[in-house]
Amino acid sequence: MGKLPVFMRDEAHKEQRRRLAVLLAQSRRDMEAAMLACLDDIAPVFRDTSGEIDLMSALAAPLWSAMTDVILSGRDDCDWMIESVSELPDLMNPALSLRRRKALDGMLKEVSEKAPDLLFTAMPLLVLGQRSFTGSIAASLHQVAERNSGERWCDIAFPETLGYSVIESAYREVLTDTEVAGCPHSAGTRLRCVISDRAYSDEFNIKNLYGFGSHLCLGKQISQFVWFHIGEMLATSEMRVRPRCAIHCAFPAIQHADRVQNRTVPDD
Repeated sequence: MGKLPVFMRDEAHKEQRRRLAVLLAQSRRDMEAAMLACLDDIAPVFRDTSGEIDLMSALAAPLWSAMTDVILSGRDDCDWMIESVSELPDLMNPALSLRRRKALDGMLKEVSEKAPDLLFTAMPLLVLGQRSFTGSIAASLHQVAERNSGERWCDIAFPETLGYSVIESAYREVLTDTEVAGCPHSAGTRLRCVISDRAYSDEFNIKNLYGFGSHLCLGKQISQFVWFHIGEMLATSEMRVRPRCAIHCAFPAIQHADRVQNRTVPDD
């Protein structure tokens, strides 16, 4: 667990981020090509499908699967790791039980034994990116549907950037004794910083979307690339869209209606 950048400090943190940045830079062209190919496969769902569409399974998950293949460079000995990686982001949950944390830490130990070369490279990218990428893509598209309910995709002014992040808070350590909003905090105190919330303005949430400085999201570039091309894909769809459930639902979905008459397909 200590190999993940989020648990590192100072020079160790900088060095690990450099490793991950190099890996992303080296795989950038392959990753972009994989994303475009995946969107080509996904496009008919958003052009021709009436009824309910689960944004996670129909869009975000296939994109992440394609990205995972590139990150792992097509290695066929890592299926066991892909199956477990979806659970590892729970390590960032402060409410996680000690028993569960030990179990997940055991998964990372297994990685260090079976594929030590991936522990400092692919594994941190998979752990840190899996939920933030899939969740934010699905939630942001749901937000677009929510704000343009009943409109055709091709008529919607698609946002330039993702509008919603599932990473709503981050924990930071106070480096020196300080005071925030009249409340004193001693050096070494860990604070939960709420960086995104529906109560905040869109401008504030977008400004904080990828973090800042030494904690700037390494996946910003590929996420923006994917989001732009999702917009291009939807610009070819004449389907009318409505949000199907609340944005905070574990499985955000939309409802496609008849292109012209704006009638939704009845539920079973």
